[in-house]
Amino acid sequence: MVRKKRKRGVGTTASEAENVAEQIEKWSTTSFFALPRAERWAIIKSVRKEYKANAKAELLLLQKMDEAKAARQKKAKEDNINKHRNQALKFLEFAAIAVIESLAELDALVAAHAESPGDLAEALRVQIRVRKYVYRVPMNKLPQITAKPGQSEAQEAERLRIAFVELVKVPLPAKQHSPTPFPVRGPIPAPSAEAVKLEKDHINQVSKAWGELIKLLDGNAIFKASKAKRAIAQGSAAPPKSKKARARKSKSPSQSDRAVDGAEFEEDGIDWKVLTVRWCEATETVVVWYYDVVEAEAGGIDEEQMADAIDKGESYDCLEYSSVSEIKHWIACSEKK
Repeated sequence: MVRKKRKRGVGTTASEAENVAEQIEKWSTTSFFALPRAERWAIIKSVRKEYKANAKAELLLLQKMDEAKAARQKKAKEDNINKHRNQALKFLEFAAIAVIESLAELDALVAAHAESPGDLAEALRVQIRVRKYVYRVPMNKLPQITAKPGQSEAQEAERLRIAFVELVKVPLPAKQHSPTPFPVRGPIPAPSAEAVKLEKDHINQVSKAWGELIKLLDGNAIFKASKAKRAIAQGSAAPPKSKKARARKSKSPSQSDRAVDGAEFEEDGIDWKVLTVRWCEATETVVVWYYDVVEAEAGGIDEEQMADAIDKGESYDCLEYSSVSEIKHWIACSEKK
């Protein structure tokens, strides 16, 4: 090393032996073995003593980082699934609405809502949503859907009408096919014939399942099929009723039964909330209706809608019912956690 430096003209003012001695002195300063034996041994004992604590802390840090990454990946996957599901539902919601494509149709719409500027503005907003969800028109080519601050209903309706005068002059793109309610993997660059066949079979199966699901749903994503009865009594099943047995008279929930109304509890890792306590004709007993708080919030379903569904004999997927005793047991277990 010293000779290479001297060839480049570094350190030539001193002799080669002096350059070597200087370099050795530099190395000795940073060398572990240049320390006294007692100091070296003290360092070794300190490293051994702190190794387990440091290694455990490092392991915990790596574990937290892995858990955080897994949580981010899970949320991204759920967000992607919800995005595709919402796109499919929006398409089904607006695909059946007639789209305005000419000035004559626009004038007819304006005339139909001449007495109500608010209804006209909302009808034009629906036309914006049809173009967005059904024809995939970019939002930067559509008028602003939200009302401007301080605008009256008449001013907002006139703003949208003027915007649509120019909008209907532009031909609409071809109507898009219904989006899949699930994320679809990107195509393989060079798929084999077998891979193509499997992919088609998979898409056909999912499309068939989606079609069967749509038959059970109406426009508000409410199941038309009656909800399966949940077991009310625990233990052995009750003996079948005689055909001549009379139906039990309905009764109002007692004060003790109503004590659980509005209670929140956790069961199977899900946050539930009691909606109402009432008599159930199907089970001929007082039952507790409760719902999944997170699922109801994600679906934009409020308690009033769920109560209306119960009155109509319908149900939401987030809504369940069970016996009063079982709910009280779950609440007590949740409070102990």
